[in-house]
Amino acid sequence: MTFKDWLRNVAASLSDDEPGKPFQRYALKDLIMAYNDAICLVASYRPDLFTEVKIVALTAGYLQDVRGCCVNVLDVLYQTDQYGNVLKKVSSPRNKTTIAKSNWKKKSCLTDALGEQCYIIGSANIDVNLNGRFTVDPPVPCGCDAYVAVKCVEQPCALDETQINIEFDGDCKMNVAAWHYVLARSLSGDNFEGSLQSTAQAHYKMFFDILNVQQQAEDRIESGAQNSR
Repeated sequence: MTFKDWLRNVAASLSDDEPGKPFQRYALKDLIMAYNDAICLVASYRPDLFTEVKIVALTAGYLQDVRGCCVNVLDVLYQTDQYGNVLKKVSSPRNKTTIAKSNWKKKSCLTDALGEQCYIIGSANIDVNLNGRFTVDPPVPCGCDAYVAVKCVEQPCALDETQINIEFDGDCKMNVAAWHYVLARSLSGDNFEGSLQSTAQAHYKMFFDILNVQQQAEDRIESGAQNSR
């Protein structure tokens, strides 16, 4: 399936796919804009659908900023070499022990795999208010090459009319959700039919239902309530 095929499917659902004359009532550029907005919303509500593990280089100091390749960092998984070979698992501050601190100072305690490293990470901490940034302890010394594997949320790529013939996975969950969003957006802005608003609302609801957004919200509320007990 191409992106154009997917858009024609949307147009057909909007009764706007006459043979040889598709996209007459709902302009192609408007459908593409609605799709791009839908995918941005999907990325906002379900970052897991845009998550990859990436190897990033650390810079000197505590604060690490990887916004050049990640919109957000969900987890710092391992210390690696530049090729992604795992050297050690990275712990969170609450799991860090005094032994980890002492090992930083005692070269004889390091394993063979880490023995040649100029820096051994003790722990990493992610602040949810600092998208794409995290801190490491101990700080990375100057002039040292060190790498970590991070769970990275990528920015979704916007599409335009020059890309309508690209191969397109119209069956994946995020594009099924996007299909409902594009329909809802088109119907809610329809100047020809004022009776379509309830149908638009139903498609908006399906968009969120497919992404399990309501369930996620309820899970967060329940988790917060349990943590406060």
